[in-house]
Formats: sequence, C-alpha cells, structure tokens
Amino acid sequence: MRALWLVRKSLTKFPGGDTTQVLQTKASLEKLGVQIELRSVDELPTKVDAKRHDHIHLFHLDRLWENLPAAQCAQKLGIPYALSTIYWPTTRFDESARRGINGILARSMGESAFQSFRQIERWGHARVREKAAIKWSMDAMRFENGARKLLEHAAVCFPNSAVEADRINERFGTDIKMTRVPNAVGDAFANAPLNSDQQRHGILCVGRIEPRKNQLALIRAVSKRFGQPLDLTIVGSHGRFNKKYYEQCRTEAGDHVRFISHQGIDELIKLYQSALVHASVSWYDTPGLVNLEAGMCGCPLVIGTEGSSTEYFEDLAWYADPADPASIREAIEHAMHDEQVHERTRDMQKRIVENYTWHHAAQATLQGYEHALSAASV
Repeated sequence: MRALWLVRKSLTKFPGGDTTQVLQTKASLEKLGVQIELRSVDELPTKVDAKRHDHIHLFHLDRLWENLPAAQCAQKLGIPYALSTIYWPTTRFDESARRGINGILARSMGESAFQSFRQIERWGHARVREKAAIKWSMDAMRFENGARKLLEHAAVCFPNSAVEADRINERFGTDIKMTRVPNAVGDAFANAPLNSDQQRHGILCVGRIEPRKNQLALIRAVSKRFGQPLDLTIVGSHGRFNKKYYEQCRTEAGDHVRFISHQGIDELIKLYQSALVHASVSWYDTPGLVNLEAGMCGCPLVIGTEGSSTEYFEDLAWYADPADPASIREAIEHAMHDEQVHERTRDMQKRIVENYTWHHAAQATLQGYEHALSAASV
C-alpha cells in the first residue's frame, strides 16, 4: 500500500502536537508495511506524482485554504483521500479568551463569519510567511460549506476520539461514519518506570505558552490569592504570535513559578516523574499529547473540561473549568491529596498502555485505509 501524506509546509519548522502525531503514526505505519511519501500540501500537483500512490492523506479539517485544493486535485485524478480531522470547535475559547483583534472580531462577527475570515487570514500568512504556493479556494470563504464538502468527499475520516466525531457531525450537519484513530504516547514514555512518592514535588505544566493553553489562569490558580502559593514549573516556549501573552505570564508569576524552555524526551520524563501533578488546563485539547506522556509517567493529571480528555481518561484524572482559577486550584488540591491517587495513576498508566500507543494509532489508520480502498474499488 502506497500513501501520499500532504502536510502543512511548516510542520517541522514550527512543530506542534500535529508534528508528533504525523511523524509517529508514519513511523508505526511503515513498520506495518505501508509505504508513505511525506510532502508539503502546496506541492500538489506540480511537484509530486500523486498517481504513484493508492491514496492521499490530508490533515486538519480547519485548514481549508490548503486542503480543499488538494482534495479537488485528488478527485480529478481519481485518487481517494483520507482526512485526519484534528478538530475541536473553538466557540468557548473565542468567546472567553481569544486575544487581540481576532478576539474582538470573534466576539463581534459570530462563529461562522469569524471562521471564514480566519481562513483568508491564515491563507495569507501561509503565502507570505511560509512562501507556500497555495492557490485560493473560493469554497474556503464559507467555512461551514467548505468543511462539509471536505468531509463528505473524503474516503475516510480519522478523528482522535468518538466525541470529536460527534462534534464534527453536529457542527457541520453531516452524518459521516468515521474511524477513530487515538492520539498516543511514544515508547520512551511507555517504558519509563514510576518514581517513588518522596521524589515528587510541585506542579508541572508542559506545552507551548499561548492563550489557548491557558497558563495564565494556572499561574493565578497557584498564587497566594487561593492560600499558600504552590511551586509551579512551566516548560515550553511561546507561540509565534504570543510573545505579549508570555510576557504577561512572566509578569504575574511570583518567585514560586519557574520557566524552562523546550526540553528533550529524556528531560521531560525526569520532570514528569518528579512532579506531584501535571496541570494542563487548556481551553480545549484532543486530548493533548503532554497529558498522555505525563499520565504514562505516573503523574496525576489536572485537565480542562473542554475537549476529548474525559473520553481518554474518564475518572482517572481531575478536571477543572479553564475559565475559573478557583476551580483549577481545587482540582490541583484534590489531585495532590486524594487517598486513591496511587491507584488512579496505576490504572491510568495501564489504560494508556492498552489503548493509546502509536502502534494502536497505526493499526486503526491501516484499518481505515483498507476499508476506504475496498469501498473505492467497488
């Protein structure tokens, strides 16, 4: 089986959770015998021969400006395409926490109009900043219609969770049967032994520093306004457009908060193993690779209520309202002092090993490919 994977041009230059998802799933699929050519989505059709492949794989439902032209090209060539949706509605984040001019526009334009505007804005950024050779698709100007078209013409869609599939069908008025491909954790984390309780101290938060990740609310939650300040370590760098947010986080952080830049896997494992709690109170995650990594290392999890985390972790994590620092502090205190914390972390580690490795993700992807190609050949 030969697959052409078309990804955003900045996949490795500006890495994110999708970078890990793409590269780890690719490596695991290749172990199962799938031949994959990884190319930038703007290279189709002029710089890549799509006809040499059995199908095309696209990523991100909300990157319509680049995926719709690629999908239309695939249809003209008679090649089925798969779509990893990597999607969650941003409604609550837009209403409560999106900053700057985009925050003003989101709250004044309404969801559909703002998302359509964002397609134009992001296409412009791709053209100028990434020098991506992407022609404009008029379908992308109407976000809902464009997303619906991309979904309905896909041979198979891969959400990261069943609840993501439900949200997509609800949001776009579709009734598409999808193949769930879980987000996952790498072997390095899966093989990391648990540390003793005596070696654990403080709160840890790993992830890019930006409004969606909500580190500012976490900083306020561990401050003296809610009692004794709690030691917090924030690991990561600020996003491309979020330097001001990062500076505000540094300004509000007291002496009990330290910032560490991006770390390699070995150092991350040590940090996960030495923290009392990992807190990722994002406005939405699907479910957040750092949560899987921390859970695999035996670190109790405090997670925001938005996104698909409850499907992955059920009652094995502690949940908080991302809009409410008091709720975040309460969840952290519960995780720190719960008498069942050891049992819950052991059960979580077992759950991750049995369901959320990149081998599981590759197997689900391959099954989706086989079903889609079988249906296309009928």
